[in-house]
Amino acid sequence: MKIKQLLIVVFSLLFILLVGCEKATTSSSTTVNSTEESTVSSTKGIVTTTNEGETWVLPDMTGFSTEQVRKTLEDSPLENWNIIVKGDLEYGSEEGQYQFEKFYGYAGANNVPGATVQSSKKLNVYVTAYNLSNSLSDFVNANQSLKKDYSSITLSGKNLSGIFTTDGIGEVTVTSFVDGDTTRFRDLGGNLITLRYLGVDTPESTAAFEPWGKAASKYTEECLTNAKKIVLEADAPGQKDSNERFLGWVWYQDQADEWHLLQLEQILFCYTKDKADSNSTYGKFVSQIGSLVQKTGRRVWGEHDPNYDYSTDPKVLSLEELRTNFSLYYSKKVTVTGVVALLDGASPVIVDPQTGYGIYFYIPPWMSTGAYDVKVGNVITITGVATYYGSADESDLDSMDIDLGEGSPQLTDFKENNVVLVESRSYLDESTKDYKVQLSTLIPTLLDASNLTSKDLGRYCKFENLTIKRVYEASTKSGFTVTCEDENGNEINIRVDDSHYFIEGSNEEGLDKKDFVVGHKIKSVTGYLTYYFGFQVGLISKALIEFDE
Repeated sequence: MKIKQLLIVVFSLLFILLVGCEKATTSSSTTVNSTEESTVSSTKGIVTTTNEGETWVLPDMTGFSTEQVRKTLEDSPLENWNIIVKGDLEYGSEEGQYQFEKFYGYAGANNVPGATVQSSKKLNVYVTAYNLSNSLSDFVNANQSLKKDYSSITLSGKNLSGIFTTDGIGEVTVTSFVDGDTTRFRDLGGNLITLRYLGVDTPESTAAFEPWGKAASKYTEECLTNAKKIVLEADAPGQKDSNERFLGWVWYQDQADEWHLLQLEQILFCYTKDKADSNSTYGKFVSQIGSLVQKTGRRVWGEHDPNYDYSTDPKVLSLEELRTNFSLYYSKKVTVTGVVALLDGASPVIVDPQTGYGIYFYIPPWMSTGAYDVKVGNVITITGVATYYGSADESDLDSMDIDLGEGSPQLTDFKENNVVLVESRSYLDESTKDYKVQLSTLIPTLLDASNLTSKDLGRYCKFENLTIKRVYEASTKSGFTVTCEDENGNEINIRVDDSHYFIEGSNEEGLDKKDFVVGHKIKSVTGYLTYYFGFQVGLISKALIEFDE
């Protein structure tokens, strides 16, 4: 029995020993696993490893430059990360404004400094917009892949003394500016040219008002105004668009005699997106520049335009307040109420019958179907953007209400839901299918050509007892201008746009240049007052002029 008891004790001790060894082994294994899960120091930042894989603790990169952000991400264990420019930011030195090429933040509400992300997950990191190159040559030097094609962007060896309208290349001078991508020139043959720039499409600043539109217009004007010489180059001589505007590339020579292709600089400095046809003269290179600068996030590529009104809460004004303090509301959204005195095509002239102050609201013809309440005689409340048709920009604001530029104040940016009918004073004549005014309480303001001011622009007005001194039709057939004198020798022009020309067989009261004979008298003319190198009456119908027989 003692031997049996001894064996039992021996086997028990062996069992205890084996179990103890197993526990020791398990404990050792657990210690290793615990070591793998513990935080370790790494040159890639704070890294952890779990059963789901490696993770990374997002560092606080406040104040980091974009390059520092890139280096931090390159050194991280992340397998899929992306740096994105944060859009709609305003840049400058004032409070609330941003600096270029700085860390902005992580994408995703849960991605904040100190949070962990799986290295296999995609992480987007926002930075502010990039600085732009000082010049096209600097940009090419920083992007060597452009160098070969850049060498072909030149006027070298081309005949610059040709006539643009016939030869497709030649020196020109500016006669007036329209917007960022349309300018009026005169070539060496004396031909007037309205040129639509090839390869670009700058934001609107006349027919509509878009972010960076006025800035693009100002840049174009500054380049060409300060140029020693300007040369236009066509893809093909005489090429025009559907609006009968010539198409071409614009070169200018600076004061250091360097030649610049204006469209390339407009794209480089992000005043426009590239719109080049790859088969056009410089299309391939234009597209290369456009695809690269898009990544900067500047201007048209996402930057906030500090001179554009992004608000959805327009300022409600009287027409008198708008017209007597126009510079205060320039580029801002405003709401005005008045009577539709005239319709020039689809565009109304809105007037306050009590004060006579008025404003022209440009509505493009293709949007006229949405303006069903904008009819002569109706009282409407309408919202638009206060802008200026001509060459005025923010540098002119101090004198805009006193001095006159090359155009007139107007409202733009028509939208159908921005029109509220206050009172209907028009009806549909079933016999003619035309709208007629049921009740007219609006009488044109009788103006004197001797004391007109900028505050009279936009008025529904009348001039009497004029003598025709000169009749001039634009070479583009876009309209004709009749220069007149009143009884005291003061000049006033009558402007007739080609959309109001007399058409044989038409029932409309069209106007014919032949009806205006030098030396003949005009008893009265009614229209709206505009300005283009002088005050002029916008005449829209033969019914609104009375000749002295």
